[in-house]
Amino acid sequence: MSQNRLSLVGADAIAETLEEHSSGTHYEIERPDGVPCEMQARFQDIDGVSVAALAGNYAVRATSRIDSPVLTLTFVTKGPMAISASVGAQNIDAGEGDCLVTPVNEGRLAQIAPEGTKLVVDVPERILSDVLSRHFHIEPPRRIDWHPLVRREQSSLAVLQRLIIDAHNMLESIQTGDIPSRHAVLASQYRDLIVSSLLLTLPNSIMDTLSRDNDRLTPRAIRRALDFMRANLAEPITIDMIASAAGCSPRALHYTFRQQYQTTPMIYLRQMRLEAAEELLRSGSYANLTDVALSVGFRNPGRFSGAFRRRFGYLPSHFERGIAG
Repeated sequence: MSQNRLSLVGADAIAETLEEHSSGTHYEIERPDGVPCEMQARFQDIDGVSVAALAGNYAVRATSRIDSPVLTLTFVTKGPMAISASVGAQNIDAGEGDCLVTPVNEGRLAQIAPEGTKLVVDVPERILSDVLSRHFHIEPPRRIDWHPLVRREQSSLAVLQRLIIDAHNMLESIQTGDIPSRHAVLASQYRDLIVSSLLLTLPNSIMDTLSRDNDRLTPRAIRRALDFMRANLAEPITIDMIASAAGCSPRALHYTFRQQYQTTPMIYLRQMRLEAAEELLRSGSYANLTDVALSVGFRNPGRFSGAFRRRFGYLPSHFERGIAG
């Protein structure tokens, strides 16, 4: 039998074997009904990323060691199986086809039935940081927050699981060959591909930040949006029209205005309209207040007066009586 394919009996033997093949995780094994624990396992080290295909009849409590923190992915590949974890104040339950994502230094508890199997992937924090630096050109943050549970309905989850299994099988098939360097080269490439894929596939704070950064508009696009709004104050403008003029998505437009102006594009447009109305009123070049309202895009004079008062603290009619200014 290959040293990476094992059949084990007893809690101590299982715990020792799991720790030997993991990347810094402490295990406690138990069998609730008192029958000796059993486990069948296939292990593979992918250049520092530990992959274990496990089956058996036991319960395991696993905790990442502080001196060697890891991110652990637990794919439920076949049920019945119950996996739970406490992440902050949340109790997370995963079923067949789901993936439990356990951040560094968090614990997890898995109960495996005899016909249940799971795929456990331990990614050391140092490898996450290395891949972020080399492939994403990102300074690794002090902490990455992960969504604790990814459901099987997410199509990319199955692709990630398939990639890990294929890497596991490929490296197992050649590791006893007569060209040792081939295994090392493939392991390194698979490792980077797996870690890059999980960063892009599994919801996490750093990719969310990158996505938002990519949505931020350039100064030229912002100017196009503002110029369009300013030139069409009298027209019934929508956010889709502004985004089209800027050459971006409504989501990107909304995000940029939130970041740069602390408001939404449509609220900013209303402020532009009211400021244009005040300037027109101060100039005295208008026939009546209804004309002023229409010229800046307000179809209802009453709503215009209310919005004007909330913005400036007095009614537009004050200009007619010479009170404002």
